[in-house]
Amino acid sequence: MNCTKAERVVQLWSQKAVGQIEAVVGPYKLYDTSFETLKESAWLSDEVRKYLIQTI
Repeated sequence: MNCTKAERVVQLWSQKAVGQIEAVVGPYKLYDTSFETLKESAWLSDEVRKYLIQTI
């Protein structure tokens, strides 16, 4: 199934988070629970913040 990154994140949000690794970006493992923190009004997880800081 081909979908955009945004569509994949929406799919992850619709599923129950179980702590499964969804992506590895460099040294950072991003879990399904990491993507939950990208919803409105949520605090970013440590792994998401570290990835964002690394990319700046």
